[in-house]
Amino acid sequence: MVTSFWMLPSGPTIISLASNASSFIIAEWTSVVGADCYILKVKSKASSHTWTFYDTKGIATNLRPATIYNVVVSAANSAGVGNPSRMKQVVTSKLY
Repeated sequence: MVTSFWMLPSGPTIISLASNASSFIIAEWTSVVGADCYILKVKSKASSHTWTFYDTKGIATNLRPATIYNVVVSAANSAGVGNPSRMKQVVTSKLY
């Protein structure tokens, strides 16, 4: 596949999404040819968070316990941000 600096990267696929704690989730996604970084978006009914990662794994922090989050990841390069992955849901653990 030929890529250039003016082509948006394709959308990655979320391959793993886990919450083993009440305030963070761990996400892993596929690598995308031509991507310089990845933008992870985590959204609940009450809040929205965005992180930038330079690898295919990231930890989303400062989340609320026992909350359902919708998660997508997009690849980005100098041409802009590509299409997001398919949305997946995860629930943070209860606070004990």
